[in-house]
Amino acid sequence: MRFNTKVADLLQALKVAKTSIASRNAIACLMNFKIELDSNELKVSGSDLDSDSKCMIDVNGEEDGGILVDSDKLFRMINAQPKTQIVTLATDDDILNVFTDDGFKATIAGYAVSDYPDDLEGEFDTEFSLNYNDVSWLVNNSAFAVSKDKARLHLNGVYLEFNDNKVTFTATDGHRLGTCSTSTELSNRDGVILPVNIFNNLLALGELDTVVKFSVSEYFIRIRTQNIELQSKYLEGVYPKYKNVIPKNNSNIVTFKRDDMIDAIRRVLCLTGKSNNVKLSISNGNIEVSVRNSDAGAESSLNVPCSLDGESIDIGFNGAYMVEILKKCLDDVSLRMGGALSATTIEEENLTFLLMPLRLS
Repeated sequence: MRFNTKVADLLQALKVAKTSIASRNAIACLMNFKIELDSNELKVSGSDLDSDSKCMIDVNGEEDGGILVDSDKLFRMINAQPKTQIVTLATDDDILNVFTDDGFKATIAGYAVSDYPDDLEGEFDTEFSLNYNDVSWLVNNSAFAVSKDKARLHLNGVYLEFNDNKVTFTATDGHRLGTCSTSTELSNRDGVILPVNIFNNLLALGELDTVVKFSVSEYFIRIRTQNIELQSKYLEGVYPKYKNVIPKNNSNIVTFKRDDMIDAIRRVLCLTGKSNNVKLSISNGNIEVSVRNSDAGAESSLNVPCSLDGESIDIGFNGAYMVEILKKCLDDVSLRMGGALSATTIEEENLTFLLMPLRLS
């Protein structure tokens, strides 16, 4: 194998492939990039068996071939080079030679590509496409609520549903929930639970002006852009029936300015210590946002103007969770409450946030 390309282009391909390479793996070959050249197309791959990432770029190819090479060593080497330089990679049996136009030279021992595991294979029963911005909106309004509790692996991912030409993204950790949907042409099928990392990796690449193609099979999903392909197996388990916990008839609705509430919560939380609990005392025309830290003998409060349709109420929330949700909302926020201990929702077009209140002491 022999080709040359810009350092910046090769580095981008390595970054994509590296997203699926674990820092430690008992299977030695999975610590490597798989680099393959076919004419003038270079494909760089990484895998941890549960997911894999590929990036295809155009290069000046001279001799087709392939090699497995240590991902950490090659990435650090290419990342250290001037980004405008032209870099040449050439194999001599299982040795990778790297050199640039300004005289840099290096060699890395590699392995035959035949040692690498096969790609995930399967027939796709549902396929659809979304604009990158739509994918970003779906992920940002759901994935923040993914649980980090390893004892509940089925909540460690984003739940995708495919019904009535609509795809829905949902995530919850039991304390908060985000669910949102967008329309697209697709075939109905059962929902799947995806590790959040596949979406984090996609959005980190920042390909704003592109179409993202989704292909859904029985065991894994494939996500593609023009030059990138990401695949991931599903998380096992049955996702909870989250729609049953979203209240339909919350009769107390308080409306306020998003930035006023975010500012108030941030300011009163300065005295909470390790706790993020805040109290909202809601009446018509005013919300008193307050914190009491009994251990430190300290308390703080700040008022936020509002309008209330319903009864006055005192309710407690995790302030950090509330700020995280509010930052995703429109300027005017309507909080829908049933009672001091009932699930509270914020509803916008094709989007619902749910926040569980805290018991006030």
